[in-house]
Amino acid sequence: MPPKLVALLILLGLTLSSLVPGDNLWPGRANAQNAKSWLYLNAFQSQKLIAIDPVTGRVESTIEVDDLAGTLGAAVTSDGKTVLTVDGGSKSRLRVFNAATRELIAEHAFDHRVLELGIGPVVHLTADDRRLLVKTYDYAAAAKGVRVLDVENRRFLPVGLQERGCDDASFASARDGSLVAVCRGFLTELEPFRLNGLGEWIIKNVPTSIEIVADVALSSDGDILYILGEIDASGHFGVTDPWLLSRWQRGQSQVGVHDLRAVLDIQGAITDSGGNTAIDLSPDGKALAIVAGPHMWLLDSATLRVVEHWLEPSPIDRPAFSPDGKEILAMRRLGGGRSELIRISSSTKEITRVPLDHLGMNFNRGAATFIVAPAP
Repeated sequence: MPPKLVALLILLGLTLSSLVPGDNLWPGRANAQNAKSWLYLNAFQSQKLIAIDPVTGRVESTIEVDDLAGTLGAAVTSDGKTVLTVDGGSKSRLRVFNAATRELIAEHAFDHRVLELGIGPVVHLTADDRRLLVKTYDYAAAAKGVRVLDVENRRFLPVGLQERGCDDASFASARDGSLVAVCRGFLTELEPFRLNGLGEWIIKNVPTSIEIVADVALSSDGDILYILGEIDASGHFGVTDPWLLSRWQRGQSQVGVHDLRAVLDIQGAITDSGGNTAIDLSPDGKALAIVAGPHMWLLDSATLRVVEHWLEPSPIDRPAFSPDGKEILAMRRLGGGRSELIRISSSTKEITRVPLDHLGMNFNRGAATFIVAPAP
């Protein structure tokens, strides 16, 4: 073959190869491979909300807050681009930030935010990113309620939600706008787009066996609700019998109840005075993560079969699945104000530990805010 022709073919091959995308350059592949999450953390009275890279522990963002009077309320939109905080002492304050730049987008002063001294949560951002529910309490009048922020228009709705017959609702929501309030002995389906003059959004009430609610989780399509709790007011989850997991399907008039002692095949008390009881559902709805004291279980949500069980030397704070469902994140308290982040692979079940000493935050009371969201 003539030398000039060989050179021409080589040049043509190099030119064409530069036009062929590699595996990580196909549409969507780069984003999938480079997808990154931030973990938002606040410790009680830490006076800051931080976002860290859960892989390295590096602090990515810090927002100064006024949480000395009570637990911070915080939420992050599903795209990770907007952060909402509720703080303040004698006067309450709701702020909306650009997550990437920390630029203040909107601010509202209002009265009577809940000054919870525990680990909350005191706000709930609906999964469709349209409403922020802010728990309020007029201490002088001993009156509870919920203020509602229209997130898109950045204004409070003229009428809030009155918690009639419910001392302290736990909220769960789905991307289709479904909203459920779980109360002592019943759950309530709510319709946030049918406000009437009294601020009642109730579609219907469904009785449950759970008197003390620890945590709730709703599938992303709004069809299945899980409630973790007990039937008495002992205040020590997993210590008294029975320890309950309720499962409710939308549209049903009854709630299924399971004794977790039988489901998890455990005997005796499983929590201690420093324990935390919480639940989270994977983004695809196929797996449940349950934390109680130093224990964490991973369950198949359809069969409630235990897939994996971890027992740590000290209490674990509430679990959270990563947005892609590939990891479960939780925090373990080491004592003396020290903590570590636990990252568990959903596929291999392997644990990676990330020290958090460098954050300068005391998580002895647990993480007041523990939110996993896409990096902005």
